[in-house]
Amino acid sequence: MPLAPGVSIFELGDATVLRTPDGEFLAVNAELDADLDRLAPPLAEAFTRAGFLVPGSSHPPASVIVLGEGMIAAALADLLPRTGLTLLTPERPHAGDRHRPVPGPASAPPTTKHAPAPPGPEPAVAWHIAEGVMAWGDSGGGAEGASPGSIASRLVADGAIPAGGRTVVSWVCDGLPPAAAWAALDAEVGRVARQRCSVEGATAVIEPIAVAGGDVTHTHVRQRRLAASDSPDHLAAYWAGPPIHAASAIDPVAAAFVAALLAADLLAWAAGRPHGRRLRLADLRTQRVSDHPILPVPSHHPRTEKP
Repeated sequence: MPLAPGVSIFELGDATVLRTPDGEFLAVNAELDADLDRLAPPLAEAFTRAGFLVPGSSHPPASVIVLGEGMIAAALADLLPRTGLTLLTPERPHAGDRHRPVPGPASAPPTTKHAPAPPGPEPAVAWHIAEGVMAWGDSGGGAEGASPGSIASRLVADGAIPAGGRTVVSWVCDGLPPAAAWAALDAEVGRVARQRCSVEGATAVIEPIAVAGGDVTHTHVRQRRLAASDSPDHLAAYWAGPPIHAASAIDPVAAAFVAALLAADLLAWAAGRPHGRRLRLADLRTQRVSDHPILPVPSHHPRTEKP
């Protein structure tokens, strides 16, 4: 088994020392073989129990499709293929196809293929699905919105999400999110895993990855934040937007910083260690990250329910 990330073993004179990822130095009172796979069973068990050795992953491969437009989505699409996760990249539409790339106001999800992110400032993965996506469920729509079904079923039907696969949709915005579309995605709990990130001023808001019923949704995040705010009316009005004037805090450095945080969450999810109860706020000016525990909001308050 390989060493856990950040662990080092070195010699100090005739002694063997292990340095933990946190910088603690521990004496190893045993003879180590050059091949860690041939450690004595008691020592291997002790190292594994302490977290110094990590077993190979038994989880099946995971895939990510990035939705959104802007520098963070582009940075995440560029980073993911180098993490071991499979990036599902949309194919560009043919001429005359009704699906339009950025910045079409009602683009539908394109089909996908397994491929590395293409080079350049406009990777094919950076598509925009605006609130026009709601037309999928509009039974009275025209040709553009006649296809019935939910967000998740349409993504599967169009090939954007392989049916039965371990795939998460990462929807990333350089600013405030499309509120109606994100709220609609909350209804797909248990059908599609989703990660969401938006930017408020100079703060990136990274929501926990939601997979199953009972997980924290975007609606829960906003309800909890409003309840904790000193100025909930101002915050709600800001979210309702759009602002009269605004300057983006996203530049290539900030985008790469946020993309790295998103990728770390995706890797933890793929390894079976999701941070499902953590809201992460990242200051784009100082690169300081603060984590806040967050719980789902019950649909019914026990005290208000009738016996």
